[in-house]
Amino acid sequence: MTTILYGSTTSPYVRRIRLLLEDSDYQFEPVNVYEQTARQAFSDISPIRKLPVLKIDDNVIYDSGVISQYWLMQAGADPLTVQQHNLISAVDAATDSLIIIMQSKNSGLTVDESKLFYDLQIGRVEACFDWLETQAEQGAFAQWDYPTIALLTLVGWVEFRQLRDLSVYPAIEAALAPFANRPSVLATVPQA
Repeated sequence: MTTILYGSTTSPYVRRIRLLLEDSDYQFEPVNVYEQTARQAFSDISPIRKLPVLKIDDNVIYDSGVISQYWLMQAGADPLTVQQHNLISAVDAATDSLIIIMQSKNSGLTVDESKLFYDLQIGRVEACFDWLETQAEQGAFAQWDYPTIALLTLVGWVEFRQLRDLSVYPAIEAALAPFANRPSVLATVPQA
């Protein structure tokens, strides 16, 4: 069985799948989405043009949510609970809004809270992080599982991109600290 994960070295969605696959034999194929030629070649693999993509022999799986669901099911893991799905949904919502804000700035657009679109994105990020902080205080991220992986990769990406000050979320920081020195975490730290 040949398993290839296509992704970037900076994407939080790709990193979470790399961490999920930490004990598996797979090939990581980097994709530079900022380069036109690489982007075009990648579109031949994925019509949705989103990273990551997992290819297992001739089967192609798009989107980190579908990849994680497939991988956990194949591993015989217990299904995620509603609460775990809620944690992941909050992480994904914050991630998506921050990606929109970052890509807008990189495209030369003015990100201004007076514009409804950006006000909604900024408000969503704050609400999600506030809620995730409360969940961390209650022990939701005490074990190495997919919700914890998702939060860890979001935090690492936010810090790498310097998108916001996360020091105001001490429970999140404390919850993730025990996992900071895992070999797979250290090996997948975002790099430019």
